[in-house]
Order: sequence, then C-alpha cells, then structure tokens
Amino acid sequence: MAQEQNVYDVLFLGGGTGGYVAAIRAAQLGMRVGVVEKDLVGGTCVHRGCIPAKALLKGASVAATVKGASTYGVTPGEISLDYSVTMANARKVVEQNYKGIQFLFRKHKIDTIEGYGVLTSPTTIKVQESDGASRELSAKNIIIDTGSTPRPIAGLDWDPKRVFNSDHATTEPYLPKRVIVRGGGATGLEFASTYRDFDCEVTLVGRVAPNEDEEVQKDLTRAFQRRGIRVIPNVRPTADDFEISDSGVKMRISPGGKEEIIEADALLVATGRYGNYEGIGLEDIGINVVDGYI
Repeated sequence: MAQEQNVYDVLFLGGGTGGYVAAIRAAQLGMRVGVVEKDLVGGTCVHRGCIPAKALLKGASVAATVKGASTYGVTPGEISLDYSVTMANARKVVEQNYKGIQFLFRKHKIDTIEGYGVLTSPTTIKVQESDGASRELSAKNIIIDTGSTPRPIAGLDWDPKRVFNSDHATTEPYLPKRVIVRGGGATGLEFASTYRDFDCEVTLVGRVAPNEDEEVQKDLTRAFQRRGIRVIPNVRPTADDFEISDSGVKMRISPGGKEEIIEADALLVATGRYGNYEGIGLEDIGINVVDGYI
C-alpha cells in the first residue's frame, strides 16, 4: 500500500505557473497527480513575480492618479505615500492567490510533496524532504517545471538594500530614494514606473523594451522621460563599473564617450532570468541543456 502511494500517473518536478495549472487539468482528466516543490506551489509568478508586481503597479497608478487629480478639477488634501502599506497589500494579494491554488489542489486531490526533487530515471524522482528523510516517487509521465532565477551581473553579489532583483523588490518594503534600474525589459520597466510614481529618482540603463518594434521603443522611451525617468540606452555596465558601499551605489559610464558617475541608493538588476536546470538530474538521464534550454 505504501508503495502504491508513491506511484502516480503524472509527476511534476516544480509547481510554478506551468506546473500547477497543468496539474489541475491532469487531475480533472482523472489522473493521479503529484507535485514536487521545494518552496511554495505557485512559483515565481504568484509569490515573487507577476502577481505582486502588478499589485505594486496598481498602488503606483493610484498614487499617480491622485497626484494628477487637479487636472480634472479634483483637489485632494495633503498626499501621503506609504510604500510599506502598498507592499503589504501586494503580499495580501499573493496570499489570496496562494490559498486559491491550495484549495484547488485539495479539491482535485493533488498531492504536494515538499522537498528537493532529482530525476533518477525517466520515470522516477528522488525527493529529499525538509525533515531530512528521502523517498522515491514514480510516474508514467514526468513534467519538468523547475522555473527560473533572476540573472545577476557577473561579479556583483545580491544585497536586498544595495544590489537587488525582482525577488527582493516584490517581497521587501524597501523604497530607495534614488535607484538605478539595469535592464529595460518588462521587469525593469515595471519597477522603474512604480518607483517613479512613489517619487523616487530613477535612472534606467538599457534599451527600453528591446524585444519590441523600434517605434514602440521610441514611444515608451519618450513616455518615461516625460515622467522624469532618465533613460540611458546605449551602455552595458559590468561589475567593474559599479562601486557598492554601505552608503549606496556609484556607476561609472561613458555615454557618448564622456565619462560620468551616477550615484544612487540602490541598484535593481533586471537583466533577465535563467532556467533552474542544474542539480535536478538531467545529465544522469540523458537530457541535454543547450544555451540554457532543455
């Protein structure tokens, strides 16, 4: 009987957005489903990505609307911005979403196996559980959904108050007065916008929306500049260009060939993400990773 409890129709290695949605659907189709997760089901999107980032953007949007209300004949009283309250609301939204996923897992009788999973064959996963025990699970089908991690600037260590990423920015109520945002993709743009609406001095380093059409890039760049965000698109600073100290961050750049030092309280690194493919047994079962992709 105990052995049968470890046998599934489908196992998910990781319970992020792709995994938990597919797990629910598989259970709806009558399969016995298990999800191996070392953190919290829901993954980055629910806990440290899309959901809290959009909740923070909503708070920033409200702040911008109130500050511009007089344009529409509405004159509010003294405006007070409290980022810690905005962050608390974002975390509340996260918790609501997480409880929703937990409810659906219970409803569809999906097993959540807490621990670190490693593939030992195309049909088995060995799980190191949080209490130190280990168990082996087997399934007819295994789906890999181990997610991704924020990409650092090589040579710079993470620091939640000085050099941080979106994981920190969606969980910590820290609001730097001056911030350098390295990276003009979706994550960088979201936080540059949020911080500016909360009256931060923002310098955005990198091409704005680099994967979009040139016309879109230009329009977004102008929109950000009109809001007081400085955009520096044509530099790619490395670790050697940054000086990190207890008092803040200094970045040395040479846009147009003229050296300049920009000072800030913190650096948000938003230069993309890389897959969590190491240490999960891929090489042991003959699965190759090329340029970071399975």
